[in-house]
Amino acid sequence: MRALILLCVTLWTGAPAVALPALPGAQGAAAPDALAAYNQATQALSAGKYEEAIQLYTQAIERKADFPEAYNWRGFAYRVTGRREEARQDFDRAIQLRPNYAKAYELRGLTLYELGQYADAVKDYTEAFKLDPKSQSNIGYRGLCHFGLEQYDEAIRDFDAAIKASPREALWFVYRGRAYEAKRDSRRALSDYEQALLLEPNNIRARTARGVALYVQGQYERAIADFDVALRAEPNNQDMLAYRGQAHIELKRFDRAVKDFDELVRLDPNNARGYVGRGFARYQVKDYALAKADFDRALELDPNTGKVFCYRAMTHREMGQPEAADADFRQCFTLDVGQKTVYGKAAEDVAAQLEAATPPPQTAPPRRQPPDDRAEPPDDSAGRRGRPRRVVTGTPSGQDTEPLPDDQPARPGRSTPRQDPVPTDPDPLPGGGMTTGGSPSGAVSSIGNTQALAFLRAIRDGNEVRVRQMLQQGMSPNVVAANGMTALMIAADSGYGRIVQALLQAQADVSAVDSQGRTALMYAARTGNIECVTALLSRGGIGVDTQDEEGMTALMHAADRGHRAAVRAILARRPNVNVRSRAGMTAYTLAVRNGDIEIVNAIRAAGGR
Repeated sequence: MRALILLCVTLWTGAPAVALPALPGAQGAAAPDALAAYNQATQALSAGKYEEAIQLYTQAIERKADFPEAYNWRGFAYRVTGRREEARQDFDRAIQLRPNYAKAYELRGLTLYELGQYADAVKDYTEAFKLDPKSQSNIGYRGLCHFGLEQYDEAIRDFDAAIKASPREALWFVYRGRAYEAKRDSRRALSDYEQALLLEPNNIRARTARGVALYVQGQYERAIADFDVALRAEPNNQDMLAYRGQAHIELKRFDRAVKDFDELVRLDPNNARGYVGRGFARYQVKDYALAKADFDRALELDPNTGKVFCYRAMTHREMGQPEAADADFRQCFTLDVGQKTVYGKAAEDVAAQLEAATPPPQTAPPRRQPPDDRAEPPDDSAGRRGRPRRVVTGTPSGQDTEPLPDDQPARPGRSTPRQDPVPTDPDPLPGGGMTTGGSPSGAVSSIGNTQALAFLRAIRDGNEVRVRQMLQQGMSPNVVAANGMTALMIAADSGYGRIVQALLQAQADVSAVDSQGRTALMYAARTGNIECVTALLSRGGIGVDTQDEEGMTALMHAADRGHRAAVRAILARRPNVNVRSRAGMTAYTLAVRNGDIEIVNAIRAAGGR
């Protein structure tokens, strides 16, 4: 999925303003023919004739090898035309020739940002600002690099400085709002979006960001109003269509939701989310045949999403197809055991319906005793033919469970396989009935243990103070939830880096696996929280190449979900990049399917194929 608001800085969408090249002055006189070529290149660059400019700058360099300005602006032209590696080489050479060349540092920082090399970009922007303190925009763009590294506090400090220097620049309010969102401070995020729109009422980036923030807060009418404005300006914005369609579902305007998802499917017939949203809306108006067709297509495109199997199972149930419903429920719970807390009652009802339809085992008629009065062994073959009775537990409410919409926006700071709206998962702690596939040493089950359950809830709620307090009071760091996840897995899945660190300090077992064969590192990789990932990678015995039941490694999970920082951190540990999943996918092929070119390039550079 791609993020709703791409933080990709390009020349035309908020990139640092760059002055056109000036003639070399005090840096040394260029040869006349080199200077002539340089001047012609400058004119071509000004006219947007980038290929011609590249050729002319090359002529200038051939005539004068130590010409830093020619290297710098040829690098600029290379970057604009997408040839970023060649651009970086030119900036390297320009800086080598002139170590105090502020503009070269600035442009190389931008190029490194676009290549996903955020840490190096931070260094270049810092140096550019040191050499040219008047260029306050460099601080703002350094903030974007910190954002890319998921260093949100540092990003906010840089955006603060950029706003102080340019208080009427809406761009920095938008990005600071995004950083606050990542820190789950929705109040400040919304305030920043409001300020950006006061400055620039037609700023679509601010409009879409505010719409999503309002959606997250449940203010669906206001969110739709912002999505309407955004879609008038960008009618093919698939993310906005998905959000608006889901907001209409929340308001039970299913006909409008169907129209939005119709358009989403038209724009991208191979994107599963459009079919899921439309199928759910059709289910709500009892158009089960069309809903099933949508869920069928969604599962063809993405067969590994447990929720969609549950949606289709509910549809099968309404269509009077209990066998198909039972099969889908089983597949859903295999892929996502947490869904059992939502759909367990419906699944049990279907199972009970199937049992009621199964004829009871036939009892063989009594046999006559043989003449010698020796009893023959009883024939119990019929009894073995009957299906074992399944105990139906149900749920306290006794009400049928309906599918939940699949397009709730992701909580800030937590990413998903496709960076588009995703569902809010129920708390998996109370149910599931699963045990870990490899329980940690000294594991403590939370089932029937109120203290252990309170400990896990404190982790899920992000209550670091309470977690540390309970650890100090003797609570085991290896508590196992009813759904099979350890305390460390839950913290990593929730994106709470400091709690992960507290559990590691208490000697939590990093090698434990749950019922799906997943480790804490895999959960951290799936959420993409770099603080959790790096904390886990710092521990010995982490098992970076461990595969879960689907054959997925932590690197593969991070690549599949588009988490760049997590991918880079895991690659630094030199994993086996060409491990294949049970579906035959590698981290590289998953990244290609996800469409994130930066991750594709990073894995390819590490030898991935």
